[in-house]
Amino acid sequence: YYFKIVGHTDSVGAAPFNEELSLERARIARDLFLEKVAIQPWRLFAQGRGEGYPLASNDDERGRAANRRVEIFAVKAPF
Repeated sequence: YYFKIVGHTDSVGAAPFNEELSLERARIARDLFLEKVAIQPWRLFAQGRGEGYPLASNDDERGRAANRRVEIFAVKAPF
């Protein structure tokens, strides 16, 4: 398997900043994954999606907290 690690943000801040922040969030998760799991680095892909895929409303703190996240997907084919 390969692993796609996707970072997300809430909608607070400028969109370009959130894109970078979400990518950095995914890279940190990828690096932690590499520290804890015996896996080849080329099987991991970090991607930032910014604020574009919210799980909840950004109108309150609870929703914003849910949107600041990292998701890990196991896929059979390489990226």
